[in-house]
Amino acid sequence: MAKIIQKSNPPSSDNLARVMLDFDDLPNSKLLPELTAAALLDLSPKTLSSWALNGNTSLRYVRVGSNRKYRCGDIRSFIAANTFNHTGEESRIKLSFPIDQSDS
Repeated sequence: MAKIIQKSNPPSSDNLARVMLDFDDLPNSKLLPELTAAALLDLSPKTLSSWALNGNTSLRYVRVGSNRKYRCGDIRSFIAANTFNHTGEESRIKLSFPIDQSDS
């Protein structure tokens, strides 16, 4: 028998606006649902889900039952780590990883 999975609805525009206005006032330990975290980052919830499954981002999450929650502090850290003044800064960060030069 197939299991029915019920997806939660995205936050209403009123609730999202309230969370976005209050985000700076929320404690770092406050857990936000995946849909709210995605909306705060202006991402699709599918993108956050994909990042969590593939591990291709530094954004950490907390597993609560079958749900992923995101700490406000982790979202703030992710934003800070991905904030640049110009594209040259971004390139330096990407190139700061060790480069295998065994082919040269």
